[in-house]
Amino acid sequence: MAYIYKVRFDGLCRFTFAMLIRPGNKVPKTSPPVSRRSQTRMPSVVRYSVWTLLVLLGTVSVEGSHFRGATFSWKPIPNDPDLIQCNFRMSWRRSSSEGGSCDQTTISDNRLIGGGNWDTPEGSLPADYYCTDFSVQEDWSQGTNSMNVSMRGNTVTDVSFDGCCWITVQRPNGGTHDPDWNLVSHVDLSVRPDTGRPNSSPISASSAIYRVQISCDTVIRIPWEDPDGDIVKCRYASVFGECGEACDPLPFSVLDEDKCEISYRTSQGSLRPGWYAVALTLEDYPSGSNTIAGSGLSRVPLQFLVDAYTSNNLCNMKPVLTGRTPQDRDRVLVPGGGTYHAVLEAESPNPAVSIAEISTVSPLGMIKSALITTPDNPRRAHVNITWTPTEAQVGQHVFCFLAQDSNRINSDQRCITLVYDGTPDVDECLVNNGGCSHDCVNTDGSYHCMCPVGRLLNPLDNKQCDDVNECAFGPDLCHGNATCINTPGSYICQCNSGYAGNGTVCTNINECAVGTHGCHNNAQCVDLPGSHDCICELGYVGDGRLCTDVNECAEDKGDMCNTNATCVNTPGSYRCDCNHGYKDIDECATDNGMCEDICINTAGSYMCACSNGLLMLAEDGRGCTFVGASTTCANEYMELALPANKLAIVNTSNLHCDP
Repeated sequence: MAYIYKVRFDGLCRFTFAMLIRPGNKVPKTSPPVSRRSQTRMPSVVRYSVWTLLVLLGTVSVEGSHFRGATFSWKPIPNDPDLIQCNFRMSWRRSSSEGGSCDQTTISDNRLIGGGNWDTPEGSLPADYYCTDFSVQEDWSQGTNSMNVSMRGNTVTDVSFDGCCWITVQRPNGGTHDPDWNLVSHVDLSVRPDTGRPNSSPISASSAIYRVQISCDTVIRIPWEDPDGDIVKCRYASVFGECGEACDPLPFSVLDEDKCEISYRTSQGSLRPGWYAVALTLEDYPSGSNTIAGSGLSRVPLQFLVDAYTSNNLCNMKPVLTGRTPQDRDRVLVPGGGTYHAVLEAESPNPAVSIAEISTVSPLGMIKSALITTPDNPRRAHVNITWTPTEAQVGQHVFCFLAQDSNRINSDQRCITLVYDGTPDVDECLVNNGGCSHDCVNTDGSYHCMCPVGRLLNPLDNKQCDDVNECAFGPDLCHGNATCINTPGSYICQCNSGYAGNGTVCTNINECAVGTHGCHNNAQCVDLPGSHDCICELGYVGDGRLCTDVNECAEDKGDMCNTNATCVNTPGSYRCDCNHGYKDIDECATDNGMCEDICINTAGSYMCACSNGLLMLAEDGRGCTFVGASTTCANEYMELALPANKLAIVNTSNLHCDP
């Protein structure tokens, strides 16, 4: 009876042994330990006893649970159509041999660590890397390296890296396994019809581990850049042997392929606590082309781990990146010979929790200081970042960072793009102020003009500063009873006539109370919002500023008194004196004095009036008629307009504005 066993270890290496078991042979149940180093020196074709084979099978998978993810990208080398530059980033368990126990000394010494091999057109090339980042709390290290690979006359090829094993990870069906990994990058150096040159693949980067609290909705955003400006989409790796045995999507999540975002949604279900391996493929497409999965110009792998954990921590009680920390998706140009400086600051919202670590995904050569806690705020800490790129690093580099507190709760991750153009910076502001009419600000690789407050850059030349007419922005700058007046570089608010204040707050001036109304002695002052009115008293006519007595006894006023009485004019009024031998009669007592509405008895006579404020006496002096009076209701007053040359007796107590 013959059995075939597959033994996996050391990155790329795989060995297959044929074992012949004859009748009567016994297989030992236990095996003495065999070191991993001795395994890697074994020839590929040997004969082993049954005992030795079982020892190998029992020890390899444990030693192999060190892989934490990786990514790979490539670009053509100018003037050499057969050569590509491959860049890769590897993540391993820090305490493993591949992790190299990376620390700041390893990074400063620029020492190669790691192991395994890439499968390329020119054979196996080492997958050693320079450590750039590590996490003590999460026990991972990560680094990068590049290699020039000959296509050996091929236009299309694949570059791959496989081995065993991931850490034990969860399966969507509820089980677990220790899967093989496999990274495959598809290379196509055909000349593109849209650019006239070969394609360059997208680039990406990722933390080795994303921690997800199973009770909290979480978004994992995958950063990417494309040197050709192509459309980039992400999908789960599955076809073309892209993922080895780690091909499961993250349960209860949605992958937005256009945004490259994985959204874990608790409304769809809850992850089981444990590890999940995530394998993605990034593909680039020319602008305007069909974006069918698998048809991209190139395929780039990106793999990482998700650590799903339980916690009573509130979802919003996680560290926050604050202060001078760069914003997510910033793009920073670093000129030739220049140095990039940044401060990464974080604060815990929980007063009982401190910041334990600020982890980064860095380009080669970046220096991160030790964690510095703010003296007067133990919940706040920062690290200083310095990066001086070399000429070999011309291009785009993804730089990511997040904070973790002492409870191992992570902040949201931010990623920015650092672009090194290899060109020394020129201070354009030194010559003619850069052509700016006001302030010139030099930046790495460029400059820009700035304007003082109240002025904006002219959109045509981006150099001259034009005045901003703030008054045109809307009525909210000044008070409703003020006027906005534009001034060079600013504006002022001036209270309207009849109001006092600073323009943003204006109050009504009561001219009647302060004595500035100018009304006649025989007139009443009526205060209005922002103004006032002068109204001649009853028996006087005029504009309120000049009032003259009305001679009610004049012949053109009609018969004001009884025929047996004499009309006597008085200031502002008149009276009727009964002639000798007569006495006053209350005409209103008989048939209401023939008045249609109100009858008012007077000395020696009587008069009719109308109770409705909008009705006036008719020509006969007895009836009531509408004669063109009108009212206007405002917030604080009512305007009553009366026709000229008419004697009006208006009962204002009946006038009101409906709400």
